[in-house]
Amino acid sequence: MSSKQLDKSTVAEQSTVAEQSTVAEQSTARSTPRPPPPDAYGLKKLSSPGTAKPIVDIILVGDISKTRDEPWGLGAGFFFWPVKIPEVEIYEFLYPGNQVIPSITPIEAVTDLEKHISKETMANVSRSLRLAATNPNQFTQKRRAPYVILIGYGYGGLICERVIALALESSPATRVIKGLILFGTPHFSHGLTQWAKIVVKTTSEDPKITTGNGGGSSNVINAIRNLRQLVLSKDLPDLSELGRYFGHISAVQRMFFDKTRRGRWGTNIVSCFPEASPSNPEQLTILPEWSTIPHGFPVRVPKPYLEMTNFQENEDDAFGIISDLIKGWVAKLKAP
Repeated sequence: MSSKQLDKSTVAEQSTVAEQSTVAEQSTARSTPRPPPPDAYGLKKLSSPGTAKPIVDIILVGDISKTRDEPWGLGAGFFFWPVKIPEVEIYEFLYPGNQVIPSITPIEAVTDLEKHISKETMANVSRSLRLAATNPNQFTQKRRAPYVILIGYGYGGLICERVIALALESSPATRVIKGLILFGTPHFSHGLTQWAKIVVKTTSEDPKITTGNGGGSSNVINAIRNLRQLVLSKDLPDLSELGRYFGHISAVQRMFFDKTRRGRWGTNIVSCFPEASPSNPEQLTILPEWSTIPHGFPVRVPKPYLEMTNFQENEDDAFGIISDLIKGWVAKLKAP
């Protein structure tokens, strides 16, 4: 398929999603800043098998509740995700440097979140991720493997779902993407509302939170603890306005669910969900029923939402399960 044909297909698919969007969002008069151009995104290599040519490239796509380098434990000065597999290289999908920054107030955090979940911005981000997956030479950091496994956390999971949902059966994305692992990815209006509360709380500037480089891993650990305490509080602005953006996201998720129920996807999707305490109604988290996929493989991560991707040791049960699943996918791709 030529690039012109692919572009036409993508436009047609995005038009279909637009038709399914809510009237409320389409009629809103509030404008949002234009998203960054595709070339503002990029890839960062995190680990490599060495001289051997990899079979699979893992692309980590982070949440917007955390600044760059934090979602995967990188801010602590070490990288432990996932266990090293000889045939796998690991990359992080980079958002523009100014896209994930703390807001000044919770009200401004809501406004920033509206920008991130607008249809235009999500289409732009997913287009850049699709190019990262299907074109090894798209960014300065070149990829080498013929296949890709996407791992999305929160917002990153929404973007991964969009890439898969909008890919035609004959498209490069469908041929290249061989697995999907989701961490705390919210589904439909209930899950999106729970996730929005976490994002607004964690991106609001607070004097108790320090995420600078000074102090190394201890500062990061203290910051996570402070963030965890912050998301337990009730001090939230009105989030009802965000509901008008959830329509186009839910429309894409319905397409994603319908598509991945068929064929190979049933055994190649993992949905990880964070711990939740039913006895603590004030805890802000994403409940399992809204952060798992019925036809996917569920994995419980016994950590709060903000800590669920920070694996630190091989003995972590969830870490072991996920690593074994990835090894199994790679072995199938190696088989003649």
